[in-house]
Amino acid sequence: MAEVRAMGQAVSHRGPYQECWSPAPAVYFGRAEHHPFDAAGAALTADWHASSSEAELPEQFAREGLAALASLRGSFAVAICGGPAQVWLAVDQIGYKSLYYTVLRGRFAFASEYKALLALADLPLEPDRTAIQHYLATKHPLGGRSFLARARVLQGGNALELRDRKVTVSTYWKPGTDVIARSDREHVSVVRDALLETVHRQVHRYEQVGITLGGGVDAAIVLGALRKMAPDVRISSFTIGAGADDWEVVGARETAEQFGTDHQEFVFDPSTIPTELPQLVWLTEDCGGREEAMLQMHVLRHAGAHSKVVFGGHGADVLFGGMPRHRLVGLAERLPMFSTPLQELFQLSQCGLAPSSLLGRALQTAVYGKTPPQALRVPGAGPSKAVFWQAEVNEFIRATIQRMPSINYLEPNHALAGATLHSPFMDPDMIATSLTVPGWLKSGWRRQKWVLREAAADLVPKSIRHRKKAIQRLDVYGAMGEVLSKLAGEWLVDSALQRHRLLTGPQLQQIRIDRTRARQSREVAHRLWSVLSLECWARHFLSARTGLVKPAVKARS
Repeated sequence: MAEVRAMGQAVSHRGPYQECWSPAPAVYFGRAEHHPFDAAGAALTADWHASSSEAELPEQFAREGLAALASLRGSFAVAICGGPAQVWLAVDQIGYKSLYYTVLRGRFAFASEYKALLALADLPLEPDRTAIQHYLATKHPLGGRSFLARARVLQGGNALELRDRKVTVSTYWKPGTDVIARSDREHVSVVRDALLETVHRQVHRYEQVGITLGGGVDAAIVLGALRKMAPDVRISSFTIGAGADDWEVVGARETAEQFGTDHQEFVFDPSTIPTELPQLVWLTEDCGGREEAMLQMHVLRHAGAHSKVVFGGHGADVLFGGMPRHRLVGLAERLPMFSTPLQELFQLSQCGLAPSSLLGRALQTAVYGKTPPQALRVPGAGPSKAVFWQAEVNEFIRATIQRMPSINYLEPNHALAGATLHSPFMDPDMIATSLTVPGWLKSGWRRQKWVLREAAADLVPKSIRHRKKAIQRLDVYGAMGEVLSKLAGEWLVDSALQRHRLLTGPQLQQIRIDRTRARQSREVAHRLWSVLSLECWARHFLSARTGLVKPAVKARS
């Protein structure tokens, strides 16, 4: 029980109300919340925001099995004790909530964040070199694995059964890709109805909510749906950017004025990166995201302090084909004779794998010139692997909707703020509806998310619906590039990455030389961000038992 309490202290940012109990012999549960709760029972839930009552879940699970999980709507992580030799773990359908687990000598342990597992003295602090190699190549975590070799993560739509010390992982939910024959306007109508129904289900219990806005269209569509389905709900909106003239701030301001929200704007100061980056890495663990992760950390602190329910447009780009990668997939679907070079260009852009075909190399030169992206090599890591590719838009969406890297930094920040996140585009019913629409109505070379934009025709003004894709970024050619260059010159001299053999001395030396170009090259700046984040991770977690104190991570009050 003492170990469970120690694990709770490692995740104290998830709430000051902590309790641990034993639902069966040799089974121990612990929970941290921002509000008081009843601890007794055979079920343990983490930040339960699902449509069903958490108190009723054990009985429902006993009757229906895994089908009980598939029917839930909302975010959840749950452990159910079936006796001294059986425990079930599960997370929501897209894996917004996390459960990390480890199998040690004679016992099994799990937690919402793997930093809690560091309280177990017998957990080896071994880096997963292949997972870290994948991060350096793709800027995203590797599905099912963490940077700690002995800590695995339960992925979205999956459940784990521990019975008689044997671990079995099963899939309880997976979206289909059965396109339904309809006219274009019928597809638009079906998406609109699903959007409004989902938003109504998510908002109807509240009198006041918040929403994070940017310069794009996704959150604006959610805001329009909120106004349509809950006109009396008070809405506060929040945005953050590099300055008052940053398009993210300007666009959000225009949207807020259109819908009459109580709007708040915040400006991020890059000079705070040296203190904020260690906090971000400690909080989010596997370094997912670039500067947008830090911007989200800041804006969610403000939003969570004001509103305990925060909406957003997260997942719309993945679900409706709004990213540049979807254009390549869409082209390969429509032009199968060019599928191979397009796939090679995709792999080059996503993980730095060089093309092998003549046409693939020609595309590389056309897009990247003489400096294509190259991934750093982690000593001892397995060979670089290609990321998921499917030359069919809907199949690509079906697989990647449960692998959204933004979840890695969104959920811990909402947990820190004690806030519940809602996005209709992360809802299983909305996902199922989208996948009945053909891919070409979502992603094209000249248009993206067409069916979603059309579905919002009576919800959002045309000027907002037709906005181009907006990506939340800081100005690497200004203060951010200068700060990262200076940090690389300081942090990478006595480097934990070199001490733990995650990067070699010559690699670090070359990074310190290249850092002088951070203000001229976004690619150099983003590589610096990845390496500096990984340096923070190595100091926090691989040196965790050598006296290093975790950074102060507190919610804004």
